[in-house]
Amino acid sequence: IKTGPSRKQLRDAAKRRRAASGARSNGDAPASGTFEAFLRQSSSPFVDEATVEAALQAFRGLDNLNGAAAADIATLLQSTTKFECVKDTKLVRQGDTSEGAALIFGLAGQAAVYVKSASVVGRREDELVTTLDAPFIVGEGRLLTGAPANATVMTTRPSTVLVCRINEFDALMDASNSALRSLETSVVQRAEERVRA
Repeated sequence: IKTGPSRKQLRDAAKRRRAASGARSNGDAPASGTFEAFLRQSSSPFVDEATVEAALQAFRGLDNLNGAAAADIATLLQSTTKFECVKDTKLVRQGDTSEGAALIFGLAGQAAVYVKSASVVGRREDELVTTLDAPFIVGEGRLLTGAPANATVMTTRPSTVLVCRINEFDALMDASNSALRSLETSVVQRAEERVRA
């Protein structure tokens, strides 16, 4: 019987990524421009307390944070940077293996999830899987497993997201943070469900 990755395997993958990428923070101001450029920018997390409080209220009840302590969710949110997305911003690109991986919290707006599927003529086309209304979380599977993104996530209207880049995320992985443990459990359960299917 196949099973998904264990928690230890997930933590080890995160440590390997961190060792391979090195520290990438130079204290720059929050990013502007395209989302992809934003992900490549090396900046310290920047989010105001009012945004953290609003996000804490929004994300507290989500299934993937079930059982997480409010203080740990707040710590995770304080490690983010706020970004205002225009319609059709690609938050995650299926198959992407770049260093731009991030945990993305959709605070306001909406996003659509697409996967590539084979078409009649042999081309691969994006197929809409679901639409996510804020609050939503995307990117946790890629960060925790190190695997390529398994879907494309794109905003369907102007949206506000909070982004926890890979270096901040990996630093929190080493801490005892119940919010990350809840995300980790969610990723492991989904991986096991895919193996069983």
